[in-house]
Amino acid sequence: MDLKYLHRLVRYWERNAVKKIATAARENEMKSATFFSKKEASIALATIYIEIENPQETLPRG
Repeated sequence: MDLKYLHRLVRYWERNAVKKIATAARENEMKSATFFSKKEASIALATIYIEIENPQETLPRG
């Protein structure tokens, strides 16, 4: 998989995740919510995507 494509995909996921969290918070009038940093969310989503596509591959740490 092309790394530029993966980067664009993760940025798309980040934007949608932030929108969904904000919408849910407004709709449910949540008093508090746990937010991941963008970097943590990116790593988690990219790891999940790679594991789905090819379970033997892992992201380099660091």
